[in-house]
Amino acid sequence: LTLAVCAALPLLTADPAFYLTNSAPQAIAGTAVVSVAVSFPIRVSLPVCVAIAVSYAYGAAGVIGWERTGSVMAVYFFAVQWSVSALIRNMLLRVASAVDRAREIRVAAELGSRVDRAVMDFEREQLALLHDTAASTLLMVGQGAPLPAKRIAQQARRDLQLLRGGAWRPAA
Repeated sequence: LTLAVCAALPLLTADPAFYLTNSAPQAIAGTAVVSVAVSFPIRVSLPVCVAIAVSYAYGAAGVIGWERTGSVMAVYFFAVQWSVSALIRNMLLRVASAVDRAREIRVAAELGSRVDRAVMDFEREQLALLHDTAASTLLMVGQGAPLPAKRIAQQARRDLQLLRGGAWRPAA
């Protein structure tokens, strides 16, 4: 559509000074150049923007003649618009990539922190259970609880087996 509007300049205006002020076709072409340059990679946007500039020059030549198309500043300005817009696209993509990397690092750190906390909680729970089991056996024996000696002996053997196992190590 933009190419058609640019090529149709002779149908849209007969004023030979049209290019000295802003016009709707120039605004349409400039907006298309910026939009394409920001939205697509250089290998796509550059040919499209060149086609827009050529189409605009062709349309302008239909109004003012080929010999005066060199004075149509809009054609040169399209190159400036494309360059700046392509640079902005490149910077935006770099910033977005850096933000994505930072987010991945943060998520990995949060996950590592959660795993570490979960392991510590598990270790604490296991050590508390071991402590409570051994302490309760000793307490029952110390208070002379009416428990069969066989049961106390079994419990003491389990406690001793856990204690002989050395330092408790969590599962991987």
